[in-house]
Amino acid sequence: MRHFLTPLLLLIFGFSLSGQTWNLENLADFIENHQLNLKEPSQVLEKALRIKKLNAGNQNLLRSNATHQLDSVVTLEYSTSTQMLQPDRKQFFLYTQEGLVTDEQVYRWDADATEWNPFLRYRYTHDDEGRTTEILSFIWNSQGSQWVPELLDVVTYNADGDMEEVNTFIRNGGGWNNYDRAEFTYSAPGVIEQILEQWWENDEWVNDYLITYSYDTDRLWNVIEQFWDDDFEAWQNDIRWELEEDDRSNVIRFSEFEWDDFEEEWIEENRMLFSYDLNDNLIEQIIFFLEDFDDDELTPDFRFVLHYDDDSFLLSDTSFLWDEFEGEWVSFILTEYAYDAAGNPIYEGSYIEFIFDWELFSERETTFDPQILMENTNLPFLDRFGVFDVNLPLFLFDDFSVIYNGEIMVNAPLGYTVKELLIGPETITEQGIYYYSEVSPTSVIEANAGELRVYPNPVADELIIKGDYPEGTSLSLFDLQGRLIINKQLNSDQQLFVGGLKPGLYLFRIEGEGMIQHGKIVKQ
Repeated sequence: MRHFLTPLLLLIFGFSLSGQTWNLENLADFIENHQLNLKEPSQVLEKALRIKKLNAGNQNLLRSNATHQLDSVVTLEYSTSTQMLQPDRKQFFLYTQEGLVTDEQVYRWDADATEWNPFLRYRYTHDDEGRTTEILSFIWNSQGSQWVPELLDVVTYNADGDMEEVNTFIRNGGGWNNYDRAEFTYSAPGVIEQILEQWWENDEWVNDYLITYSYDTDRLWNVIEQFWDDDFEAWQNDIRWELEEDDRSNVIRFSEFEWDDFEEEWIEENRMLFSYDLNDNLIEQIIFFLEDFDDDELTPDFRFVLHYDDDSFLLSDTSFLWDEFEGEWVSFILTEYAYDAAGNPIYEGSYIEFIFDWELFSERETTFDPQILMENTNLPFLDRFGVFDVNLPLFLFDDFSVIYNGEIMVNAPLGYTVKELLIGPETITEQGIYYYSEVSPTSVIEANAGELRVYPNPVADELIIKGDYPEGTSLSLFDLQGRLIINKQLNSDQQLFVGGLKPGLYLFRIEGEGMIQHGKIVKQ
């Protein structure tokens, strides 16, 4: 859920709940520690879920006819020092001819140097089925001004196409050393039974975690995580999760337990209850937590209530805090939504209850391109725009998220703006811009333009444009903001110096008599 309280808002809005004063420190801690009081997934399983989602998207892409792909996302944030928006983060993607992402790079803005600094990079390799077989992770070496390989993930699959192993290697000098691995076993195709995590130590694999899944006919899932105890050389209980569904496959309960060594029993620490309407829309979520380990009673914590129109579009959601003194729910934040004629969510306004009245404190507006359909657009790795997700733990491996039917995008978003009204009624505090291109046969390994060859790609210093083209042909190079960087008349087998450009993705246009060609290059 995108509801959050900025530090400025919390400093200004200190309010009282049955005599208890809520301020920046205790309210922020309350939200973080109770609303999201679930154990974090291991890096191995988080990686496995990422691979699984990537594979699903790739295979869907290979079955469809994508017309557009997301080239980059640029976000800007409000600076309290300059009282203006300034760049914050840039993420861009490169693709194969089939539309599968092969390169993902993330840059962060250096306000002092007023330039983008490389931050993270991932290079992906796929098999013929669109499944990810390798992920190569890089870090940026600022002294050498180059990407340096750091980790290599190698993924293998069984005969049913299910993920079998994820082996991670770490760069050491000029070679790769074992780092960690995960092994997946299945009781049937696609039905996970066990996940074993190990790490490499003293030239051998050492047990780390074991996760075991069990199912019954009453739609109850039971997942137990155990850790390896070196002293006893045995698996010891750690955490258990239960997930219960109704007869329509809606999640109605999620519980998290921790093992009590002294009592030798499972203690329920967190519980989420979910309710739905006749259209299977989520209409209520209640969160409980264990406040006192000496008492088995769970304490109410947070409650969310959602309202829809007759077409299942979300109109509003309200969050409540539990007032332990009065023993009742107290409304806290209200968010209202609006849509355009196509059904795209174009507005959401968030209110906080202040002295028995609702005070508008945040607005978010989103614009869309009516010519680009989401179903025909490749959007790698981005969260579903504007979709509410209760974030059940990733270590359940399968994608058990409770999502309401509202805010589903029809068209591709062009950008969004966020206003924090306490800073100023027209002050934009966050902005996101999305850049797309039409799907073309341009390869990301080597950009070909008709009979022309534009290489190497990625390029460090010299870009070569080779081939037969008519006299008067010119090359234009643009950044992702559409600014013209270079415009040059081409001669035969032209060499173009680009060493002075900042690292990043650039778009080129080659235009001559009777010809126009487009492509992309990456400046290292």
